[in-house]
Amino acid sequence: MHAARLVREGNRVLGMSECPEGPPPVELTDDADLFLRLRALDCETADRSRTSDDPLPRAQLYITESCNWRCPVCYAGSGPDEGGAHLPVAECLRRARDAKRRGLRRLILLGGEPTVHPELEAIISGLRGLGLTVSLVTNGQRLADEPALARRLKVAGLTHMNLQFDTLVPETLRRLRGRDDVELKQRAIRHLVEARLPYSLTVTVTRLNLPELGAIVRWAAGLPVLPSLVLFQAMVPAGRYPEGLAGVSREAMIGEVLRASVVAGATARHLHVVPRIPAGGLAIHPDCGALLFALRRGEELVPAESALDIARLVQALTGYRDGWLTRLRAAGALLRSPRLGHGCESLAALLGLMPGRVNRRLMLLGFTSFCSPDFLDEQRLARCADHVLLAAGTAPVCRHFGLHTPKPELVPPRTSP
Repeated sequence: MHAARLVREGNRVLGMSECPEGPPPVELTDDADLFLRLRALDCETADRSRTSDDPLPRAQLYITESCNWRCPVCYAGSGPDEGGAHLPVAECLRRARDAKRRGLRRLILLGGEPTVHPELEAIISGLRGLGLTVSLVTNGQRLADEPALARRLKVAGLTHMNLQFDTLVPETLRRLRGRDDVELKQRAIRHLVEARLPYSLTVTVTRLNLPELGAIVRWAAGLPVLPSLVLFQAMVPAGRYPEGLAGVSREAMIGEVLRASVVAGATARHLHVVPRIPAGGLAIHPDCGALLFALRRGEELVPAESALDIARLVQALTGYRDGWLTRLRAAGALLRSPRLGHGCESLAALLGLMPGRVNRRLMLLGFTSFCSPDFLDEQRLARCADHVLLAAGTAPVCRHFGLHTPKPELVPPRTSP
């Protein structure tokens, strides 16, 4: 570990090690003005004194190495021919139980492809039995092929589905995911809506699909039931990925969406750093993510600030923990956030924020990027509240990505005697 600093050079921000024999400078962004603006918001709204010993409200659990696809872009390096192992139900519950002692409330299941785990419903049911909120990230193949699957997972206790949705262009999908079946993704969404299972879209952003972000937002805004979140997540240079596609910054993704004018009148002043709400399981580190709150009004999206005082809401909710006093504080912030003259519209938007609600008015646009593997910021990692559950504890997500491909100590599948 070496001392390091951030340096602005023109419109770039570089991460520089102070070790004479250290690595060369790493470009963190090519939009220094926006980067520094978001950091200033972070100083205003976030508790920057927290440490890795703080409660762990949200975490990720990799339950399988197997996958029914073999995507050219895959941070886990998974595929149907990789001989991947599944994490046993008992081990999933042991790791979750240990993490719950540190305050775990929400667990995100990943892989591989979690839906290929033969005991997925038992895992979800067991986690819900521990009092956890459970969501899952999927490529959507089984959701599209099996109309009843979304309903079965909801009955088991799943509360939210994160669908990988990278593009509307078949050729782009073929290059990123090895197939061009955009209709499969749309069919998966239809089955989620029919099951009344809340969902979000996760877009892995590369240099290839960066110009398409505006079109994705515009398409999502036209769905009868909105995703609660469209998360633009820069590709992690880990696992399997084609050369030349990495290197997209958070600020580049934000700029692309703002230039597309898909949220009418939205500018950088409508961006908010992600609040940390342990009681709600929201724990994206403020340095890593930014949010744009969008409200569907007629046929267009507009900044939600037109109906809600988002800044007041974010400020009040940051750091909110369990307990009746802080619950009253959060409820008060919600009640004070609607703007005069927008009562019904504000109420509909607030209902869209509530877990388990079918969302027709409010859509969050999220922008996030991981620590560069070539510049692991220890101060940022020490404050990270988003961890991976491993066999012997936890690790910040970015450290896990930065040090190795995320395949955490899975147990090999049993073989017949």
